[in-house]
Amino acid sequence: MTRVYCRHVLVRIEGWSLSPRSEGLSASAKILATVAGMGTLVADQITFGKPPVNEVVLGRHFLQRPDFVAPYFGTFWSKIRDRFPKVEQTQPVFSPQEIVFLDAGTVQPRVWYVSADQAMLVQLQQNRFYYNWRQRPAGVQYGRFPALLRESLDIWELLNEVAVELTGRPFQTTGGEITYVNFIEIKDASPTEIAQQSLCDFFWNKSERFLPPPSGFSRMLNFPLPEAKGGLDVQLGIAKNVQTGKDAIRLELTAHAALVEGESYEDWINVAHDFLVAAFKDLTSSQMHKIWELQE
Repeated sequence: MTRVYCRHVLVRIEGWSLSPRSEGLSASAKILATVAGMGTLVADQITFGKPPVNEVVLGRHFLQRPDFVAPYFGTFWSKIRDRFPKVEQTQPVFSPQEIVFLDAGTVQPRVWYVSADQAMLVQLQQNRFYYNWRQRPAGVQYGRFPALLRESLDIWELLNEVAVELTGRPFQTTGGEITYVNFIEIKDASPTEIAQQSLCDFFWNKSERFLPPPSGFSRMLNFPLPEAKGGLDVQLGIAKNVQTGKDAIRLELTAHAALVEGESYEDWINVAHDFLVAAFKDLTSSQMHKIWELQE
């Protein structure tokens, strides 16, 4: 029997232990490349010199292709094997809506193509493509969004060439997705203290009260966009640095949208990225912006 999972596409995060209270939540959001009535979506380019980012995922959904069978995954690997010499196999991920229409007999596994330093990862299944950067001790450092996007687009083009060569037709994009995972640490601070210092609107204030600060928490926030055209979901939870034993908080932001035929994935993801970064700035404190070297 083939198992399918409604889980997020973030991979195993080495060096971090997540609180049970913060696992199992699916962070997702919807944002359209053009939002009527919003005017300028992001007035100024926002970037951070030293962001607390631990993982970035650029994703693309496409119409399910049962004709793109298992051997073709190997053909695609031959095109990128020099950059991604390791391969792994795991369970595919589907939304609840997708599961309703699945034919379990034709479902293929999700394949990971992993770089030698394990920092870069291509994920492929029959209806999704993801390109990940992950922080690793000996891995390549985050090369910034424009470079990551260009690499993702180039690999997608190689995949499309394989599809056309072997099946006679390209993939049809149906949606986009972008995720940033941040781990925030402050020396000698508890998770609650970290949240109070790094977030603008943490639910637990510092006043005198009967209860002690919470030892664990998880929150999911949704921010709708105008005209019910999507939104941004933010997931907050606690974590621990396995190597140092220090407490941290995990702040994850994900944007995604359905794209109709003819809409540009590249245009959409550039707008989604800028909106996500502006949201991160809005959610976090000016005190931490100085540490992370906010640039506007």
